[in-house]
Amino acid sequence: MKEMTSRERYFAFVQGKLPDRVPIDPMLESIFPMAQIGRSADTFYRDSDLCTEGLIATWKRFGFDVIQAGCNLPQYLELVGGQWTCSENGYPITVSSEPMFKSIDDIDRAQVRDVRTSPAFKVIIETISKLAEHVGKEVIICCRCPGTFNLVRYLIGTDLMFRSLVMDHAFIGRAADLACDLLIQAGKAYAEAGADVVWYPDACSSTAFISPEHYEELAMSRHARFFAEMKKAGLITIYHPDGNEYGILCQVRSIPNIDVYHMSQEVDLGIVRTIYGRKALLYGNISGHGCLLLKTPAEIEEETRLIIEKAGRHGKFAMSPAINMPGNTPPENLKAMLDAAKKYGKYPLV
Repeated sequence: MKEMTSRERYFAFVQGKLPDRVPIDPMLESIFPMAQIGRSADTFYRDSDLCTEGLIATWKRFGFDVIQAGCNLPQYLELVGGQWTCSENGYPITVSSEPMFKSIDDIDRAQVRDVRTSPAFKVIIETISKLAEHVGKEVIICCRCPGTFNLVRYLIGTDLMFRSLVMDHAFIGRAADLACDLLIQAGKAYAEAGADVVWYPDACSSTAFISPEHYEELAMSRHARFFAEMKKAGLITIYHPDGNEYGILCQVRSIPNIDVYHMSQEVDLGIVRTIYGRKALLYGNISGHGCLLLKTPAEIEEETRLIIEKAGRHGKFAMSPAINMPGNTPPENLKAMLDAAKKYGKYPLV
């Protein structure tokens, strides 16, 4: 089969066609790409020129198919009057330990800022725009919108979130509506800037955090609204339930407007393939911390081979970590996953 470009390969995958090989998304965040250009991680979130430079330099060095960019959860607080900070080689964190909202009245009084005027979001929107301008004809650009209930936890705090699940569904439902609104606003802005794909991880609505009953009652309708709006914006949609997904596999499959299912390392993709069928598009799911960070290149090669064998034999599969790749992953370990995916993921598989 003729070698495809990254965009040709990825769109063949999304369209359910057989590409030349398995597409690869390393799911990079800030620390690793900025290290490739000798910059600290905080510049990823503060300088769109350096952020763009780091992402492109990493893509050129390693040769994967998808570049990701997006604001982290603490930065969303900027949209409702909160503050965040970032150490030189860390990730964004909140300035205050107090929740932004403690009641429905607090939420109703919130003044929501347009993402296009937010300093944090302007950096990422500008980065996506620059990526689209410089490499958008060669590589897939994926934006990150980090999940409705993940954001709820930052808006109302972990304690109130869990208490509300038991005692006050109206409050957590209102917080989830606000969180979903903020994520939709961000996703639309990223799409306008030139993103092709949106990745939506939501560990806090998985059964690692809440029951399947609460997932059905509180989460599914908000996820459905998010994905419907992202499809209207022209984005390919990836949903990452992110934790103990076995308890909600059937519910996840029933949510409309999801193009790709990205499962955590807790899930055997061979089982998901059996349940979802050959037509489902799957992402995943080599463990970031348990494998990419800690194992040898030879072990990573074998793990990559096994995952492709289970989930990608008939196409409709993209290789990626189970969640964002740890920032301190050894470069040789990332290369091992990429080389293995290119070696064992070449179609037709033998």
